[in-house]
Amino acid sequence: MKSKEKNIIYKTPRFNVIKSIISKSNELHELYYLEKRNAVLIVATIGKKLVVIENYREPIQERGFELPGGRIEDDDLSTEDAAKRELFEETGLVSNKWVFLGKTYPLPSVTNEAVFIYHADITENHYHEQWDQEGEDGILSIFTIPLNNIKALIKDSRFVSSVDSYAIMLYIINNEGD
Repeated sequence: MKSKEKNIIYKTPRFNVIKSIISKSNELHELYYLEKRNAVLIVATIGKKLVVIENYREPIQERGFELPGGRIEDDDLSTEDAAKRELFEETGLVSNKWVFLGKTYPLPSVTNEAVFIYHADITENHYHEQWDQEGEDGILSIFTIPLNNIKALIKDSRFVSSVDSYAIMLYIINNEGD
């Protein structure tokens, strides 16, 4: 089922609304979805601790934990470069040890956005236990949380994005036995 026709029907700085005409069983159907830039998500660890951001999200009107990450920009040379930029922009942290963990589509029935997931191993001398950083949506509180507490936080829905929980599980699966 390929698109017969695709049109942008509404543009915003963060996404476009697309109307696609598809052929299904010899009939034409309209399909609407959001066209978004791809993004990166970073599972940043410092020893046996995970770097998390506590942030307020207006669409759900809640504060919750998130991983560092964001949109891939035109001047990023690669998804890894975007991950490095986002980690530094959101936390002030830098890593020289990066591992690609995987790629996922958070809501493939609603958007074409792909999220590229990386692990960044941060050396101990580059961080504090807690700090604040100015973010796009206000002040971000950045914490380190022991990895052995993460599953309980996911179970208690403290991470507001299911993609973050997925990324953490990818990290855990890739590091079993460590």
